[in-house]
Amino acid sequence: MRGVGVALLFLLAAAPVLAQPRAMTPQGELWGERVGNVDVFRGIPYAAPPVGAFRWYPTQPGPRWDGAREATEFGPRCQQRDRSSRNVEVVLGLQGVGWIGRQAVRLMTALSPPPRISEDCLYLNVQTLHLDGGDLQPVMVWIHGGGHLNGSGSQAPYGSNALVERGVVQVTFNYRLGAFGFLAHPALSAESPHGVSGNYGLLDQIAALEWVQANISAFGGDPDNVTLFGESAGGHSVGQLMASPLARGLFHKAIAMSGIGLHSQRHLKMPLLDLPSAEESGVALTRTLGVEPGPGAGAALRALRGKVIRRQTGRQPPVLSPFHPVVDGWVLPRSVAEVFAAGDQAPVPLLVGTTADEAMLFVHLWVNGASMDRTGEPLDSPEDYSRFIEDRFGSDAAAVTRLYPGDDMSTARGSMSRLMTDSYFGANARYAAGMQRRIGQPAWLYLFDRTPPGELSSVGAIHGSDVPFLFDAFLPFAPANDFDAALARTIGDYWVAFARTGDPNTAGRPAWPMYDPAAPEWMELGALVRAEPVERVEAYEIFDRERARGVAAVAAARASKRPAGQSVEELP
Repeated sequence: MRGVGVALLFLLAAAPVLAQPRAMTPQGELWGERVGNVDVFRGIPYAAPPVGAFRWYPTQPGPRWDGAREATEFGPRCQQRDRSSRNVEVVLGLQGVGWIGRQAVRLMTALSPPPRISEDCLYLNVQTLHLDGGDLQPVMVWIHGGGHLNGSGSQAPYGSNALVERGVVQVTFNYRLGAFGFLAHPALSAESPHGVSGNYGLLDQIAALEWVQANISAFGGDPDNVTLFGESAGGHSVGQLMASPLARGLFHKAIAMSGIGLHSQRHLKMPLLDLPSAEESGVALTRTLGVEPGPGAGAALRALRGKVIRRQTGRQPPVLSPFHPVVDGWVLPRSVAEVFAAGDQAPVPLLVGTTADEAMLFVHLWVNGASMDRTGEPLDSPEDYSRFIEDRFGSDAAAVTRLYPGDDMSTARGSMSRLMTDSYFGANARYAAGMQRRIGQPAWLYLFDRTPPGELSSVGAIHGSDVPFLFDAFLPFAPANDFDAALARTIGDYWVAFARTGDPNTAGRPAWPMYDPAAPEWMELGALVRAEPVERVEAYEIFDRERARGVAAVAAARASKRPAGQSVEELP
């Protein structure tokens, strides 16, 4: 009997281990965790740690191992700025969370252990229903947002199983951020066989997609049916990967939410900088860290403590940070706008769109309700607003002023928010859909306009407000109701149908017409779910002309071989 008891104890102790889902990959065996009916594998190293000599170095292959590796804990987040509690409270408030709810979230955050942050951060996570064989399933690879400065693949709500339970394999991952991911510097460029620096975060994204190609079939995913999707900086990354020859063939469909990187370089300091300008910004930063340009600069930079670099580079809002993808001639031979204008982007089906009130988030976060020009300074008077319009839009200034009036400061602030929303997000989404159709690919355009119920519902559908609907995972204490739950299911069905077939239309949902430049429509996703003619066409055409002027200016600068360090903004 004693032997039976020992055997029983052994079996009981071993049962949780034996129940663990297992996947055999080319790297080695992984043991994950069952969450509901989904098998989840966390913290898989898709690349070598970018530390020591590999800091500011192209992404290196991931490790291999003997035996089984536990994959039940997320890897550390990449080095990033600390997000202030005020920012979190503002975002919660703008999404309709009341004062009591905001304070509760604040307390929960204070009591929770802080997330691990490390330069050793190149890990990904896989969620699947399909370990047990059968047909390979579509793969959806999520690129997180955060202005290329913050975020991770492990943050809420990306770990939701809502999309996975519809029959896809979902991958989320980290990539290097801020100065660690996007510092360009002459010393680093001198080390490169390509003579470039600054796109390490994009190289991480490409490495993650290469990992998917090599490994995802071990999780039941189809490497020949990969959909790239992302929001904000993740949406920009989607556009940048569509423009990069290094990513060609690594994905087969694309979804860009609230950004696709087609802005004008002439009037915004946000990406994309050219390499000389980015190197100039890098030298300015490294001088503040006590490192002067010269033969030993690369080694000196790698000797700096990560916390010191993070602290020095975390003081500006994302739109003013110089640490974003770079037009380097290798990873990005040309800007995204140039690539799309020439029709050289990835020939894949595209689903693209925006929220209705994107810029209200930025206005509230960064300038306390004032509006912001390209230098980041508040616009304090109607005269400032008029000068900004004239400087940016030139011969179109009168038409822009008519569409976005600024007779007094209250009007000017509201107009600036609408102008940022339309010029930076709406016009670029429409243009990208049209350019994809021009190269013979299907494209689908949407406008998310669900205004949250609650005390600040008049703010509208701000930047990022669609993400909880996509993952059907709402913010704590968010005033979501049965309608929101139904809208979340609809959006999830559309996105998964697109990942499966390249067409978002699916049984039981309103018909979504393919984008037609001759009669443009978008899918309205909000209080109503229906196809509607695209609004704001007159404004979008103005912004298309502005973009074209920016592309021409960049091409002229390249043709003239302008001196290193001369910014695009200085061109006529």
